Amino acid sequence: MMFINYIYNAINKFLNMIIHDKYRIIYINGIYDIICGMCVLGIYSIPFFNKIHLDMFYEPLDPTTKRFFGYYLLLQGACRTTYLNDNNNNIAWFSYILEAIIFIYESLVHETVDPIKGLSVSISCLIFASVCSPRI
Repeated sequence: MMFINYIYNAINKFLNMIIHDKYRIIYINGIYDIICGMCVLGIYSIPFFNKIHLDMFYEPLDPTTKRFFGYYLLLQGACRTTYLNDNNNNIAWFSYILEAIIFIYESLVHETVDPIKGLSVSISCLIFASVCSPRI
């Protein structure tokens, strides 16, 4: 438990050093997810954002699954942009925990996502979740 607290404090200090405000990084990540969702849905066409999430999958997604994945990204982004206004921050925290679980499951159980990419997304989600974790 002491090690986990040490890691948590180190991550918070690191993020505060870089940004000076951990709320902004969560908000910016939400905007990033919204942009990626719009690109997956074909609303915008920005080459980097069009492919970054879809390239994690081994097989191309069928059109319906791709649309629902785009909607999922929009929803995740919307949850994270509420972080600045949400007093208890449970929504943003849960969105990161859910994303980590989804990509671990898709990487290791269904094997539809490249394990390196899926686990790196999951680890970064857990780091973000630790930053915005609700205080119990």
